[in-house]
Amino acid sequence: MLTRIWTGFLLSGLCTSLVALVVVYMHEKRVYPFRDAWRRLSRQPWGKRIAIAAFVVSMWVYASVKPGDGGGNGGGDGGGTNNIQMVIGPGNGLPQMGSPGAVTNTLGHGVVGEIRPMAGGILGDPAPVVDEWSDFTPIASTNTTRTLTGDDFRRGVVMTRIGMDEAFDFAVPPGATIVSDWRAFGAATDWIYVALTNWAFQVASNDVGQLRVYAFGKIEPLIRKADGTIAANYWFAPFMASLGVVPEANWDLLAESDRPSQVWYAITPENSLAITWQNALLDRDTDKPLSFQAEFKTNGQFAYRYDLSRLDADTVTNFLAGVSFAGNEWTTNALPTNVTSMAFCPLLPGDAYDEDSDGDGVATIDELFVHYTDPHNADTDYDRLTDYEELFIYNTNPLNPHSICDTYCDGLAVKIGDADLFSYPEGSTNTVLEHVFYSGTTNGVFAYPTSTVETAVLKIMVSGSGTGRLVVGDAVVPLVAPPQMRSGAVTNTLLLEVERGVRKEV
Repeated sequence: MLTRIWTGFLLSGLCTSLVALVVVYMHEKRVYPFRDAWRRLSRQPWGKRIAIAAFVVSMWVYASVKPGDGGGNGGGDGGGTNNIQMVIGPGNGLPQMGSPGAVTNTLGHGVVGEIRPMAGGILGDPAPVVDEWSDFTPIASTNTTRTLTGDDFRRGVVMTRIGMDEAFDFAVPPGATIVSDWRAFGAATDWIYVALTNWAFQVASNDVGQLRVYAFGKIEPLIRKADGTIAANYWFAPFMASLGVVPEANWDLLAESDRPSQVWYAITPENSLAITWQNALLDRDTDKPLSFQAEFKTNGQFAYRYDLSRLDADTVTNFLAGVSFAGNEWTTNALPTNVTSMAFCPLLPGDAYDEDSDGDGVATIDELFVHYTDPHNADTDYDRLTDYEELFIYNTNPLNPHSICDTYCDGLAVKIGDADLFSYPEGSTNTVLEHVFYSGTTNGVFAYPTSTVETAVLKIMVSGSGTGRLVVGDAVVPLVAPPQMRSGAVTNTLLLEVERGVRKEV
């Protein structure tokens, strides 16, 4: 605010000085343009005077009401959309998404269903679009009240679920990039250019590795068309509003729990991109801190995460959240403050005509709204079990490759069996158990079999005294010492080739 006032003061002073110089110059040269123009006008017939006056008045009225571009909505390389108040500020007459009643349809797993799309986006109701999706029959399922409509396919992305009352950590992880200029000087309407190396995420049919990140909560993927220009109307808005990032020198104005105020981004251990606004101020008010994040996966899925709990309201309004693919938007400008996440998944045109796009035996609509798996990947978590096998055969989690144990992915864990691999055999003492995979050979007297993609080699070694056995599936590792060694220790070793559904001793 002070910067704007100071800039306006300087510009006003400059204009006044220029006008004064022109007046002094004309006075010295005895040039009086306004007086001479008035004298010429007074000598004209009354009809011509009226016509000239009407022309001047009409030009003034036209200039006063002619719509402009908002002073920055061109979005070119020089700075982008920065007049955020004009877009979502108070008194703009935007249709509201409503209060908490707009969140409907309990889906289970601690999340709730969709927020109704806002008709016509942020600019009102446009003319109806007539295309291949206009008369599309919605796709339904007996497992969910959600449907896939023509609007979803026209947009190319669908909001699949909303989470409530979750807890997320928005602190900076190791290796993240903090926007240092914003941390040092603060930010409100600025944007930064982010170029990612050896990483990209899908937006429609494009791989995106460059984007613009705006301080006021907007992200633009830079999609280049065949002629080299940037495609318009692609954006993500986790929380677009009048926001302020507080400079570090002013953090003492914030509560200890509301520091630091900054924006950072990082490639996560799961190979996704996280862009985070940590302790930004809504309306640049120190009593309205909030944090939010956008996470993008390489397959095109993305999610928005929130901490709105510190806002003194049941519902937050006067903001915009959503997504636009080539101008086809899903938006909302009202959220209950206990909403903590929104997840989105891309749609392909073929999804409208193939009920199981990835051929895993689970219908696309159920993957989107019931199981939250990837409808374009038969093995969502890459653990060598299909989504169908995890859901309906092994009862494992298709979103977690280590839902059985931390040591092995689910695909291998179900092959090994449900035995406790690190338990002591009955009657044994001082037991040591190795559980190692081998590929290649050793320097020993025999060669271990070679592990392949479909077959892993498992070495189990049990040593100790006494008697007993260790059962791994249908294989047994005995621990029985010969009579002459009853008082000593014995070591027995078993090698297994582990395949899908097959265990054989080698």
